[in-house]
Formats: sequence, structure tokens, C-alpha cells
Amino acid sequence: MSGRTQGGQRGGRGGERGGRGGERGGRGGERGGRGRGERQDTFPRGGDRGGRGGDRGGGGGRYPSGGRPTGNYPPPSVRSCPAYKPNYAIGTPSSDVRALEDRKAKLSITSKGPNVGNLSLTDRYPMRPGYGSQGLPGVLLANYYTISVNPAGEAWYYTARFEPDKPGKSAQTGNDVKPRQLRQLFQQLITKLKDEGVRAFSDYGLYLVTDKKIANVTANIRQEDLTLTFPDGVLPTNPPVFKLRLEYVGALDFPGLEKNLKDPNPVVEFPDKAVTIQMANIVMNGFANTSPDIVAIRQKKFFNLVDRLSAYSIGGGLDVSRGFFSSVRSSTGRLLLNLQITTCAFYDTDNVRVVMDRLRESGGARSLNKLQSFFKGVRVSSKYLKDKKGQPIVKFHSIRGLCRQPFAADANRAQFYNDEFSRQQSVAQFFKQKHGINLQYAQLPVMDVGTPNKAVLIPPECLTIVRGQAANQKLTGDQTTYTLAVGQAKAAINANLIDTYGIPLFGLSNTPPPTAPFGLKVLPGMITVQCRILDAPSLIYRAKSTEKTEKLDARFGAWNLSGRRFARAASLTAFKWGFINLRYDNRQKTGEIDLGMTKFAGMVAETGILGFRPAQGQHVAEIPLGGTQGDGQHRRQLDKVFKEASDRNFRLILMVLDKRDTALYAAAKYLADVKHGIHTVFMVHANKKFHGQTGGTPDYCANVAHKINSKFGGTNQKPDPRIHYLSLIKNPQRTMVMGMDVTHPAPGSERSTPSIAAVVASVDPDFTLYPASVMAHQGRVEVIPTAHLTQMVVERLQYYQQMNKQLPTQIIVYRDGVSEGQYPQVLALELPCIRAAVKKLTKENVKISFIIVGKRHHTRFYPINNTNHDDRNSSTKPGTIVDRGVTAERGWDFFLQPHSCGMGTARPAHYVIVHDEIKMGVHDLETFVSGADEL
Repeated sequence: MSGRTQGGQRGGRGGERGGRGGERGGRGGERGGRGRGERQDTFPRGGDRGGRGGDRGGGGGRYPSGGRPTGNYPPPSVRSCPAYKPNYAIGTPSSDVRALEDRKAKLSITSKGPNVGNLSLTDRYPMRPGYGSQGLPGVLLANYYTISVNPAGEAWYYTARFEPDKPGKSAQTGNDVKPRQLRQLFQQLITKLKDEGVRAFSDYGLYLVTDKKIANVTANIRQEDLTLTFPDGVLPTNPPVFKLRLEYVGALDFPGLEKNLKDPNPVVEFPDKAVTIQMANIVMNGFANTSPDIVAIRQKKFFNLVDRLSAYSIGGGLDVSRGFFSSVRSSTGRLLLNLQITTCAFYDTDNVRVVMDRLRESGGARSLNKLQSFFKGVRVSSKYLKDKKGQPIVKFHSIRGLCRQPFAADANRAQFYNDEFSRQQSVAQFFKQKHGINLQYAQLPVMDVGTPNKAVLIPPECLTIVRGQAANQKLTGDQTTYTLAVGQAKAAINANLIDTYGIPLFGLSNTPPPTAPFGLKVLPGMITVQCRILDAPSLIYRAKSTEKTEKLDARFGAWNLSGRRFARAASLTAFKWGFINLRYDNRQKTGEIDLGMTKFAGMVAETGILGFRPAQGQHVAEIPLGGTQGDGQHRRQLDKVFKEASDRNFRLILMVLDKRDTALYAAAKYLADVKHGIHTVFMVHANKKFHGQTGGTPDYCANVAHKINSKFGGTNQKPDPRIHYLSLIKNPQRTMVMGMDVTHPAPGSERSTPSIAAVVASVDPDFTLYPASVMAHQGRVEVIPTAHLTQMVVERLQYYQQMNKQLPTQIIVYRDGVSEGQYPQVLALELPCIRAAVKKLTKENVKISFIIVGKRHHTRFYPINNTNHDDRNSSTKPGTIVDRGVTAERGWDFFLQPHSCGMGTARPAHYVIVHDEIKMGVHDLETFVSGADEL
């Protein structure tokens, strides 16, 4: 079934959404375990915490219950913002690259685009028609390094497959080798080849890249047996043997790829480009991959477990560390290495009993089901067993969960039949009799580290979490906030960390570098690129004292509504509005909230919204949070309050909290907006911009007012009729701007949780109203199903026709959330759906341009002078556009930062034009995109 909203508007940025990425975990969060048989029983306290484990690294201190981490938090680099002064001379943008870019752009005007997959001739990627020239020119550093290719360098690649010698006695069959065993097998193979004089790097999944041809390869195949050893080289009893099948694939032509990138012909593409870049990534990551102190996450993100760039506890048994993302990219005339800071939450490397206590203190284990979910799959070690000399034997296990029979039994209640002593025993009795261990925390649930068919029960105090395990957990609101704070280094700090720590982590500062035997070398210093800063567009509001319109220019890439009213204010006179006080530990005083909301309502009323007077707002309810109540109880309370409010004709409720809570946010949004038809806006009490005593700063109140006005069909602002980006659209009266995106289930969601696809489309010539269609489809699938997309586009076109008495003649499509590898799929599957929807309603030729907008990329730019420097955060200024130096060697793309950066380093949007029938040209498209983003 398709859900539809007929009259929404984009509204202002900010408000209840929170910092970038901070609230994303809450989307789709209603599906989980809340409200479905959730247990309220909790596990017993483990007693005194004791000391922390000695192998954690630079932990940031313990996390007090209900507070923020103690210790040196946030990191000094986040608090301060010194000017970035690299220890190398900053160069100028490459004149050779610029000349080649210009030459290719001229040739592309008369050339056809490259064939993409099985697409028709009319669906090929459009070539870049040229480069932009508008705006204030400047120079920036980019987080890319030039890769120098040795023309005489040689490299080869192979596939390596492992199969157990005796599948019948092994848990692995075929290629289903356990990941940790597969990694150890590859490490042993690399060591063996090194003894043969061959330097090799691997992705630890399938491929092997070597600097010499491997000997003893017959008919491209080499087969032999490998005996699996422990990482320390000790052979276990009856060690498993695996058959290795090493197959030669071919030679890698890195010089040939570089030569192709320098070819001005915009059509001919290197035939093995994708696999060559994939193998180059293996080479670049080889040093980090072979280090025992560095952990790799999906072979793209790398974290040093010894020098962890400041590991900070975020509570609930987790800490967060900085690491680095690495990727080889092709660009005009050269290969580039992209390095960027990234963060990851890891399980605390500590005794499981201690982690249990931290989890309980943070409120993350209010039920035994949640406790089991947290530890399921976590790798642990034990050393209570002793060898003949009395020395501890270290064994590794994976936790399957808590004791199964009875569920979550402690060491005294959990029993099994002991064949050695021929009697039933409890776990506590067994550990005392067999191992001489008197359990100190026998009241805690024991862990099951066995198999589905045989339980193996070990007390948590006898287990230690193995270091370097990424936490596949959905973070709480506080944990998300702290994680973002650690990762949000200012631009100058970000660049310095990459130069200082990122390059050495991959061994690229070594002499010679580990990549040299393969013919590759990373040149020192980030590259510089040319940029332009576009003028901000102007918008029209109404003056507060007159009915005249008033032009408003941007400042810092944002709009200040002070002293102005909305272009067309909404009306709430037919409905009631109110607020709900959601308080923790009585920290929000009712009288204070009432006073603050009265002042807040007065300031919002000045924007022109009808029916939003202080006397008309009602205190709907007060709901205490925290304590012993679980999420299920809070949900039921909210459901009851929203139902009663709906029956009393409430259509807007402001939700006032004293801290962010993603789970509560998701529950309230579902119950109010979806189930009971009430609009909600979340506000954080004691926020530096909103406080019960003041009612909020003018800019905060205006920001929330934008949301309220949008939710009730008002028009916040209109583009200045004199603004020239609209005149570039041949017929704005018959132009539709359409947006498409897919939201996927959060980590830890049930496998049956669907993904949600949405299509929004403008219905007015000012491009301010964007009604939506929403549909659910198979989880974690990015491409929208054909039938769903066609139906949603038909709905948008029909509503456009209803509002304008005609259909659009041109559609500009913005597609979000698509990776580079999915571009051909989007063109082959989604573009035809839009065409099919158009054909259902008209025979008129409707032109379509398709732009993919990427936000989850790793490209960053850093100012090097005051001309292009945002004084508030050392990031680039709003309106900064980069279309040279780091853009694709073929096709048409550019980076644009339309807004100011509130925290951390500004992340520009990446625009890739994959289909263009409107043909607005470089200048026209840049101006339109910049203006539309600001609007």
C-alpha cells in the first residue's frame, strides 16, 4: 500500500533532527523487540567493578550512569581549532591536469559517451560539456595523494581458495571457511611465499597480488596442503588441514591504466580498469592488513589497536576509536589515494563480567533479552584450563548467548550431566571441583559458547573479550552523540591527523614504501585543487510590519528569519496544539517548561503562523522517563496520550525532552504521525538555544517555526523572481523537481524488516512544495522495485496535474543513496520506470535529467588561506564548488557545499549527472543546483 502526503514542504534545516547522522539510527526503529513480549527482568549486579583490562589501549575513562564519559573528553582536537600548517610546502594545482581536462572537455562536445552495461545508446552517461567559471576562484587542499606509477613496475594477481582436507570432520565445506581461519590461512600463505622470495598482499577473501610470478604453477594452477596454526605458530591438537588451490589470473598493467587516464580521448576506457583499481587497493592496504596491531573493517577502514588515536568510552560496554578509510581513485591524468578519518565503536576489551556491569549502569540491559543480544557473536578468550606444567591454556570462543535451559540461568541454577563424575552438577560446582575456582559472581547468567547441538557453559568472570571487535550494535542517542563528537574534528585538525597518522598507518612514509615492489608509490603531501565560491541566492519573505515582500540574502549559508514573516503562513486555527514534557529524574520543572513554552509560542507567532498564540497552547501531558520502566511501558503511555489528544482535535504536539533519545523519537514519530495523525516536533530542554526560562533564541524559534509552517501546508519562502537560476529553466511553470531515496533497517533489526522507498516531487513553479509517496520493499535493497517506483511516480504526476491542470514537460530527478557500482542499475531499472509512469498519463515528450547526489563519500576539502576559509570552523565556505582535480576522468560530476558546517569538517555533496535530456549546460546546472539546495 502506498502512503501519501499531500502538502508537505521542505522547511528549514535542523530542529528535531539533530546533528548529521545522529538521528539516523532511529529510522525504522519501531520494528525491534519493544512491545512484543519484552521481558522486564534484569540480571543481578555483579558487585564491585574491579580494575579495567590491561590491553585496552588509551581508554577514556569509565562512563557514569546517566552521564557522559569521564576522562579527557571530548578530545582536545575537537575542542580546539588551530590553523593547519603541514610540514611540507603546499603546491599549486597541476597545470598538466588542468590542460588535459580542458582538452578532454572540448573533445567530449562532439563525442559519444562510453557504453555502460547493456544500456541503449540513448542511456549512456553524458560527457562533461565543459568546466564552470562563475564564482570567486580559489585553491584548496583535498584529502587525496598522487600515486606515482613506475613504468617498469610489474605485478600479478591470483585467486586463492581453501577447502578442508576432511570436510566430513570439519564444520567448513567448500569455500565456507570461517573468516578468522581464512585470514590465518592467507597470512600463512603470504609468509610461505615470502620464504620463496615473493612479496604478496591479499584482501583476505579471494585475491592475492604479488611482485613476482609464483613458482610451481602448472597450467595456471598450484595446489598444496596448508596446516592451520594458531597466530603464535603453535600447532593445536589434530590441527585442521586445508587444500590450497592457487590460480593465476593475469598481469596487472598499472602503467597502462595511468597512460589511459592521460589519454585525451573521452570515450576509450581502460578495459580492465575496475579490477586493476581493486588490486591497487590491495597493494595500498597491504602493510596495514599484515600488521597484527591493525584491524580492518570491510577492507576499507583500518584502526590501530595500539596507538588508537584516543579511544573513548561511550558507555554500555563500548568505546569508540578513530581510524582511516582508504581508497584508490582514478581521475584525469592520474591515480589518487583518498584517505579520510573514520570512527568505529568497539566492544570493550575487558572481563565479560565487568562489561556486564557497564552495560547495566548505562541502562543498556534492562532485560535479559537485550543482554543476550549484546553479547551474541562476541569473540572471547578463556584461560582457566592448565597444561601439565600448570601454565594457563588460552582458548577462544564465540558467545552464542545466555544459558538456554533454563534461559539466563546463573552458575548455581545452570546444570548439566558430568560424564567424568557421573552425576548432575551446577556450573559453579563443576568449576570448583574440576578447576579449583570459587566463583565470585555466581549470581550472574552464564554464557553459552557451544554449538547449536551442544551447550558449553562458562561463567562471565572466566571470559575476556578479544580486542579489536567492531560492535554490530545500534547505538543509543548518547552513544551516537559521543561517537560523532570524537569523529567531528575541525578541518585543520582533520587534515593534520591524516598527514600525521594516516600515511604512517599504511606504511606509506617508510623508505622504501611497501608498495614500491609493485611499481606504486604515494607522493608526499595532499594535492591542491581549484575551487570557486558561488554567490548565495536570494529568497523572499514578508516584512513583519507590512505586506510587502522582503529580499533576504544568505549569511554563512543559512537564513535569519528575524524581523520577517513567512511568504505564506499556515493556519492552525481549526486545530489544537500543545506540548508534552518528557522528563528524566525530575530535572525538568513543570512551571519552568510552561513559562518557556509561552515565550517560545510568542516568538513563533511573530512569523505569521495563525493560531499559534501562547494562550492557545496546552500542556497535554507529563511523562516521566528512566527508572525501572522499560521502553514498552513508555510506548504504551505515549500511545494512550496521543490517542486522547487526537480525540480532542490536537494536530500538533511539541515533544520537550532534556536529552536526545533516538528510541523514544522513533516510537513517538510512529505513534503520533503515522498511527494517530498528529504532527510532532522534538525540542531538547536546556539546549543552549532552547531553555525553559528563555523560550529559545530567535534563530532556534524561527527554525522550529519553519518546520511547523511546512507541516501545515505553508510556504516558508519563495525564490526572488529576479534570481537567474530559475530563468535558466526554459519553462518553470511546467518543470518538476523529483527526489528519490531508500532508507534501510538499522543495525540489529530483524531480518524481515523492510527498506522504505520514498519519492517526493514539486508541485509549484517556486519549487517549495514537495508531497511524497512512500512504499516498503525487501530489506537492504537499494534499487526501488519496478512496480513500486512506477506507481509512486504516477501518484506524483497525478497530484502535479491536479494542482496545475497540466503535466510537466521536463523532470529533474535527484537520486540519493546510490553507490558508484549501482549507477548502471539505476539507469537500467529506475529511469525506465519514470518513463513508463509518464507514458501512462501523456503522449507528450517529457524530458528527463537524472542526477545522483552522494553524501556518504570520503572527499573533503581544506582551506589554505582566508579567502576560502569559514572563520567559525576552518572549513570551506558555503557555495564552494570543485569540478577539477578530483572529479572523474570521464562523465560529468562535481562537488558542491551549499550550506555552512556546524560541526566538524564540511562534507560537500557529490553530484553525478548520469542522464541529461534537458541539457542545461555547466553554468546553468551549477546555478540551478546551488540555488535549489539553498531553497
